[in-house]
Amino acid sequence: MPDFVKTLILAGIFTLLGIILLAWGGREGAWYGKVLSQKRDLREFVYGWPDRPELIALKIGGWVSFILALVSLVLSLVFWIKS
Repeated sequence: MPDFVKTLILAGIFTLLGIILLAWGGREGAWYGKVLSQKRDLREFVYGWPDRPELIALKIGGWVSFILALVSLVLSLVFWIKS
């Protein structure tokens, strides 16, 4: 199997991972806001304190995965041109 095919597969995996993480982070944030809006004490919902780093981490992980996918695509193009 040529090197550029391997890196294309790697880019596809990272792209799928990025989509999954971004969707999961968005859905989790929407669910969390819905649950908080139904509680009597709305301080956390209104002020956003204390922070929930899990929601931000999922979205950051998705963007990092997309960046790795782009790097893998560029690397794949370099391998394809060299071969």
